[in-house]
Amino acid sequence: MLIELAHITKRFGALQANNDISLTFPGGQLIAILGENGAGKSTLMKILSGYQRADAGQIRVDGQPVVLGNPADALAHGIGMLHQDPLDVPTMTVLEDFVLGRAGRLFPNRQEARRLLKTYSDQLGFALDPRRYIDSLTIGERQQLEIVRLLSLGARLLILDEPTTGISETQKNALFRALKQLAYNEGLTIILVSHKLADVDQLCDQAVVLRAGRVAGQIALPCPSEQLIALMFGETAVSTLIADTATPDVRPPSSHNAAVETGSAPVVMRVQAVRITDERLKTEALTLEACAGEVIGFAGLEGSGQRSFLRACAGLDRVTHGHIFLENREITADPYYKRHRSGIAYASA
Repeated sequence: MLIELAHITKRFGALQANNDISLTFPGGQLIAILGENGAGKSTLMKILSGYQRADAGQIRVDGQPVVLGNPADALAHGIGMLHQDPLDVPTMTVLEDFVLGRAGRLFPNRQEARRLLKTYSDQLGFALDPRRYIDSLTIGERQQLEIVRLLSLGARLLILDEPTTGISETQKNALFRALKQLAYNEGLTIILVSHKLADVDQLCDQAVVLRAGRVAGQIALPCPSEQLIALMFGETAVSTLIADTATPDVRPPSSHNAAVETGSAPVVMRVQAVRITDERLKTEALTLEACAGEVIGFAGLEGSGQRSFLRACAGLDRVTHGHIFLENREITADPYYKRHRSGIAYASA
């Protein structure tokens, strides 16, 4: 399948998101779409997958102009999109989610659906249990389910938006193996939207770089990351990057940071041996001290417990063991509204 974008233009008020973009996506290739935030990547992919309409320009499939008014239109022409957070239904089973969007009877043939699910899963090396519920799956497993669902509905071009965010290295390798098989053995077109240049270099055959709503260039992969950075940000960005790398940071630390480093900053919150248990998570004893002037980051794969820990600190989730202190006053049993009055606020992403 050959997909062509001809002079695609999209404006949101005064913002020119896509400006006269023309690209060709042949079958059997893995193509990266790169660019800084606001470069127009997401808008262009939403237009290609039917989530938005272009103000001007044309989409052609195998030489024929098509109108993609919604994602169902796009899928009918063989174009499917896997979002960073897959569009699934947490309360459904894997099998029930798999049959979503399928034409036919209100109650589909479950035996045939189970056979199809197994066929596509086995083909790509995925282990999807049709009886499991969506809310028990990892991000990687939800991605696998959405891929086989889109393939079973006839997708010949797959758009993946930041698919390696929140998945393990093992899951990423399994995903990349499946995508290479689909492109090189089945002739599908795979489009990867990503900020991770290492992933792009590892997976893709070529990169299309957008800058300020226009195509800044196309380049074969693998290639030095400096070339991609130059296309994304301009040559001055590469010079600055090299200068910053070569010159150590000799700026004096702020007074807050200096206090933290010397241990003189007061402890604002202290968490002692806290355990959190719910239907999907059981943590080990967690201990933390947060000092004034600190910015603390929590890293980990989805489901590792970062969100539950922060919610427990704010009083939104119950702790089953341990103690939480705010400036030496225990607040373990305080509900959220009391902690909020004391200066603790929880902002959901």
